[in-house]
Amino acid sequence: MMHFLCMKWGDKYSPDYVNNLYHMVNRNYSKRFKFFCYTDDASGLEKGIQVRAIPDIKPLHPKHWFGRENYCWDRAKFLLFNSHYWLKTKGPFCYFDLDVVIQNNIDDFFELATAGPHMVYSNWDDPANLNHRAFKNIKGTPYNSSVMLWNSDQCEKIYNDVMKNTDVVFKTFFKGSDNYHYWREDHVVGKNFWKFLSDDSVYSYNRGRKFPEDIEEHLYREDAQICLFNTDLVPGDRVQYKPHELQKDYDLLIHWHGKDDFERLWLPKLPENFFDYTTKDLKIIQDMVDREDHVQIADKFLSEFPRFTREWGRYHKDYDKMKNWLQFEWLKERAITDRYLNYEAHQLIKENYDSGDLVSMHKTFVDAFPEDVNIKEADQSMLWNMSYEDICETFDTLYAYQRQDWLMQQYEENGPSVFFWHATYNELAELYKKYYFHNLTELFYDERYEEVFERLYNIMPREELLRVLNQQGDDNTLFKYFQSYGEEFSDLYKGLYDEKPDGAIIQMSTARNDTGNEFNDIFIDGQEMSAKKLGEIFDGYDVNWITLSCEIAEPVLCDNFTEVCEFFNKRNIPITLQTRLKNLVLDVDVAEIVYLPPEEISEEEQSVQDTIDNNKPVDLETLRKFYHTIETRNRRTKAKDKDPVWCDARKSSYFYINSAGNTFPCAFIARDVTENKLFPYHPIDYPFNMQYNDSTKFPIEEIIYNSDMQNISEHLKRNPLPICKKKCGDCNAC
Repeated sequence: MMHFLCMKWGDKYSPDYVNNLYHMVNRNYSKRFKFFCYTDDASGLEKGIQVRAIPDIKPLHPKHWFGRENYCWDRAKFLLFNSHYWLKTKGPFCYFDLDVVIQNNIDDFFELATAGPHMVYSNWDDPANLNHRAFKNIKGTPYNSSVMLWNSDQCEKIYNDVMKNTDVVFKTFFKGSDNYHYWREDHVVGKNFWKFLSDDSVYSYNRGRKFPEDIEEHLYREDAQICLFNTDLVPGDRVQYKPHELQKDYDLLIHWHGKDDFERLWLPKLPENFFDYTTKDLKIIQDMVDREDHVQIADKFLSEFPRFTREWGRYHKDYDKMKNWLQFEWLKERAITDRYLNYEAHQLIKENYDSGDLVSMHKTFVDAFPEDVNIKEADQSMLWNMSYEDICETFDTLYAYQRQDWLMQQYEENGPSVFFWHATYNELAELYKKYYFHNLTELFYDERYEEVFERLYNIMPREELLRVLNQQGDDNTLFKYFQSYGEEFSDLYKGLYDEKPDGAIIQMSTARNDTGNEFNDIFIDGQEMSAKKLGEIFDGYDVNWITLSCEIAEPVLCDNFTEVCEFFNKRNIPITLQTRLKNLVLDVDVAEIVYLPPEEISEEEQSVQDTIDNNKPVDLETLRKFYHTIETRNRRTKAKDKDPVWCDARKSSYFYINSAGNTFPCAFIARDVTENKLFPYHPIDYPFNMQYNDSTKFPIEEIIYNSDMQNISEHLKRNPLPICKKKCGDCNAC
C-alpha cells in the first residue's frame, strides 16, 4: 500500500490545498493508498485524510525556528524521513508539496518508491548556472523536493544526520532543505542516492520543462504527471504563480479543482440535453457532411473556437496526439485499413499463401512498404509459421502506419480539412459540443457574461433557458449573473417573474411601539391586524408561507395574535414569528421563531426624536442629516463590484402587508413610502399611490400588477432603488 504524505503549518496554505491534493491523488492513483497530513491545524480537512500532529522535535518543528542564521524555512520536511517510525509502517512513501498539481496517472510511483529514493531534478535550469559563483556561495541546488519517493527507512540516515549536526546543517543550508541533499548527499548517504523522476513526467509551470528546448513559462504540458509551482531561488522579473492564482489555464484548474468542482464553480448549470436544442449549428454541420464540404467544416471550427485553434497548433505535427485529441473513430488503425484497404495485395497474399510461395508473399510486403528497413533486410523466413490471418493482420498494421504518414503529408499539402474527410456527423457534433463548452467556460472565466448569455439566448428555446435560470441553489452562477444583463433579454425576465408571489410578510400592529426606539412612534396610528381583515385580504389569493414581523409592535403582545395564528393554521399555512423577546411560551403553533437583536438608537436618531418631541418644526437640514445618517444604520457591507443586482423579495417571491392592509413590494419600501407621507422633506424618487394598494379594498393580484407596484417590480429587475441600497443589501448592489 502506498502512503502519501503532505505537510501544512501556519496559514500560508488554506485547507483547500490539502483537500485538493487528496482528491488529485484519489483521481490519479488507482491502487490502495493512505493519505496523511502532518499539520498544526486540522480544521477544514476532509474525511479520508489521516491527520497527524507535526512531531514536536527540536529544532525541526516550526515552533522552534528562530533567527536568520537558523532559518531553513522548510526544515520540518526532514521529519518526513522518519515517517516509518512516526506512522509505524514500512511504506512505501510519496511526499507532495501542497502546491503540486497531479495531471495524470501516477500508479508507477509505487514501483519507483520501492526501487529507491526519487526526487525531482530542475531540468529547466541552465546547467551553466550550477557553476556560477553566486550559485555556489549561497549553495544553490538543482534538486527539488516538491515530490519525493522512498521506501521504509531508506532516508533515516538523513534524519539522523540533521539531528546530530543541527548547527552545521541549518547555518549552511539556510536557503532551504533542497540545498542539503545536493551538497551533503555524498557525505551522508552516498553518491547518487537520489534518483530522479523523468524530465517528461515533471515540469515547472513557472520555469518550463527542459533547458534549452522547452523553457516557455506558464504553459500547460498535458502529458506530464506532475506540475510544480516552484519559484526562483532569487526571484527576478518573472511572474510566479500558485495554483489558486491561475486565471486562464483551464486544464490545470480542472486538475486542481477536479472536473465536477470546476464546472460547479465556473460553468453555468446547463441540462444534460442542452445540445439537443442547438439545432441551428448542428444542422449546418450536417449539411456540410452531406455536401462533403470538409474545408468549410474545418473553417467553422477554426474560426468559432479560439481554444480549438490553439490546440490545433499544438497537435498538428503529431499524428498520435491529433488522433487522441479529435477522437474520430476513422483515425484508428483498424478503421484506416478498412477505409484504404489494399484489396489487390490481399488477393496476392491469399494466392501465395495457398501455394506456399513465401518468396512472392515477401515480395508483396517489400513492394507495399519500400521504406520499411526491417522488411527490406529480412527474407521470406519472416513469414514462416504464421497463419494467413496473422499475415494479413501484420500487413494491415503496417499499411495503417503508412497511411498515417500519408495523412500527415496530405495535411501539409491540403490543410486541416483532411482530418474531417471521413469523420461522421456524430463525431463532428460531439467535437462541436466539446469546444462550445470550452469556449463558454473561457468566456465565463473572463467574466464576459453578456457574451455567454447571448450565446445561450441564441441557441436555447426560451422555456428551456427559463428552466435553467430558475434552478435553485446559491452556486447557480448563471442565474446570479443573468440579473446584471436583464434589459438585453426582456422576454426572459417576463418569464422569470410571471409567477405570482407565494409568500407574505405581515406587520401585525402599529397600535404601539415595542422597539425601544422612540423615533418609531411616528408610525403609531392605532391599526392592528385581525382575522377578519386577513379574511378580506386573502379572499381568493393563496400563499404558501407567512412571516409575522416585529418591526414596530411585538406580534405576541398584540390582542389578536392568537386569532391571527389560528386563521393561518386552519389553512395549513406555516407561520414564521419574528420577535425580540426571549424564552417565549406560545399557546399556538408556529413553524419557526426568529429572534432579532434589540434595535439600536444612534445619537443622530435621538437628535431627530428630540426635535419631534419638542414640537419643533423639522427643517430641511435636520431631515438631510437624518436621511444620510440614520437611514443608513443597517447598511450592509459593500459587495464585490461584479456582484449582480438581485432583490431578495423578488428571489423569495413575497410581498409585504402593513397593519392597515396596504401592500408593498417589501418592508423597506413600505417604510420609505410611509415616511415620505409623514415627512414632506423625506424624498423618494419613485412613484407610489397609497390610494390603490389597500388590500382590504382591492384584490392582492390586482395590486401586485397595478402601475405603481409593477413599475417598482420592473425597476428592481435591473437596478436597486435608493432605499434598497441603504437598507437591504440583499441585492448585492450596496
